[in-house]
Amino acid sequence: YNPLNGPGEGAYPITAPTYILVHPAYEDAEVGAAVVAFVEWLITDGAADYAEEVGFAPLPEALQQAGLDTLETVQVG
Repeated sequence: YNPLNGPGEGAYPITAPTYILVHPAYEDAEVGAAVVAFVEWLITDGAADYAEEVGFAPLPEALQQAGLDTLETVQVG
């Protein structure tokens, strides 16, 4: 099983997992705030229009909320 390279003629990838790593704490408040804002944009409706434009589905609301909950643990400044 390989979700990135399905077997058979004419098969295409049905998934494209993407990962982002964020430090748990940022001493520089400006940098930390920028990282949190960018990741928030990526996982919420901010990127949904772009995702649709390039043929990807937006993240489900439950996954968006899980990401937002995790972002709240990032210490900034």
